[in-house]
Amino acid sequence: MKTIRIPSHWSPQQALAVLDLLQSLSEAIWETYQQPLTALLAQQQPQPEDESPREDAFPFDDDIPF
Repeated sequence: MKTIRIPSHWSPQQALAVLDLLQSLSEAIWETYQQPLTALLAQQQPQPEDESPREDAFPFDDDIPF
């Protein structure tokens, strides 16, 4: 991935304008590609091996005092 260098000479107004542009672009991309992006993000998430509790999750066997 390429490193993006941000100019250090922008005024606060210029920086805010760029930020607004990027937010608008992000929203437009999400509106257009929400379903395929959601599917892609779901594929990239690690899948749990098993939802059942593991026997070794609580290796102690203490008596419950109540």
